[in-house]
Amino acid sequence: MNGFRFGNNAFFLLLGDGVIFFSSLWIALAVRHFAIPQSTFYAEHLYPFSVLFIVWILIFFIAGLYDEELLTIKRSLADILFITQATGAGVAVGLFYLVPFFDLTPKTNLALFLVIFSVAVWGWRRYFFHTLRPITKDVILIGNQPELTKTLSRKNFYGFTVIKKLSWDKLLSVREYPTSTLVLVDYKDPSFQEYTSVIHALVFDNYQVIDSNKIYERLFGCVNTQTMSHEWFIKRISQPNRLFTFTKRVIDMYAGLILLVILGFLIPFIMLWMLLEEKKLDLLFIHERAGQYGKPFTMYKLRSMHVKDCSSWDGDNHTQITKLGHVIRALRIDELPQGINLLKGDISLVGPRAILQSEQEEMEDLIDVYKLRLFAKPGITGWAQIKQKHAPMNTEEARKRLGYDLYYLEHQSILFDIVIMLRTIKTILLKAGIR
Repeated sequence: MNGFRFGNNAFFLLLGDGVIFFSSLWIALAVRHFAIPQSTFYAEHLYPFSVLFIVWILIFFIAGLYDEELLTIKRSLADILFITQATGAGVAVGLFYLVPFFDLTPKTNLALFLVIFSVAVWGWRRYFFHTLRPITKDVILIGNQPELTKTLSRKNFYGFTVIKKLSWDKLLSVREYPTSTLVLVDYKDPSFQEYTSVIHALVFDNYQVIDSNKIYERLFGCVNTQTMSHEWFIKRISQPNRLFTFTKRVIDMYAGLILLVILGFLIPFIMLWMLLEEKKLDLLFIHERAGQYGKPFTMYKLRSMHVKDCSSWDGDNHTQITKLGHVIRALRIDELPQGINLLKGDISLVGPRAILQSEQEEMEDLIDVYKLRLFAKPGITGWAQIKQKHAPMNTEEARKRLGYDLYYLEHQSILFDIVIMLRTIKTILLKAGIR
């Protein structure tokens, strides 16, 4: 099962985007020439704009415009659309004018298209969110599930509508509702064992009884660590197959070489800046980190602080970031020496974030199951790194990060890794995850 789920509503949005994109092209050509475009003239523009459409959808995907989470949290939608449209416009100009890729150089046509498409795609999303009814399923929540109740009770596009909340002793009243209704039960709830016979009866009556923890994972892309146990880990997590392991290793080696080539190009400029700013050349930050299965390894990063970063939650050391450090952290250039770790096999391109060995031990004392995240090889980027705005600063945030890491372990695949790598582009552009 893949970590990224492209739901019905996201597909509906994508379909609408496609219709709007090619309709905008047709309208732009009609407006430009004050006539209905001839089929041959429209077809001449169709091929290059089809390539542009694929690029545009990829930009939307990276920006998260098809995420279930964004389909519910819409307050930043206008800003995200503005950024993605500006990015798409830049790519369009590059394809048509800076790269000898197409024969067309549609100056006026492209300008008209960009205006029409930008207005139309914004209007389409407003119409979708405020007018169209999402494809939903009726659900009944059993027992006390406050977080899920709060999330599903809001107007949302997750695909579920809560029609009733029942206590365990009222479980049989589910029969008052159609058999297409989903019944969400927390399997970790102590009352579950007491009412198993009733649940079996509902299943035999064709009611679909679903573990609400699975719904939680789907909605938040995160394992609920408050209810999980070592038993969950044994049942859900297994060693990846050899093809996945081999493919991932090949990708890591190529990525390591690319990172070191980029570092080799930038290193003279970094050294010069460091000498001018600090009058000394202490290039690398070398520290012991917790690796796969708890085996420590030496991680290499470009030094970005006046003092050695202990990555403490109090954040005192983070006032010591150099001017150069601010730049290389914002651009993630400080991560480039980890190409060495990729080639050595200490880390992977995608995986849970490698933390200090001392911090790992501290967290294992606070959170019983924290060691489970070490089942996977650490990564330069990862699901938790792109889902959280910054590194954990307290136990609650660390527990949340553990939930994201365990979700990645449960769903890891090459496709999921590609999704994470694409989303990392957005994280870098928004400078998220930097302390």
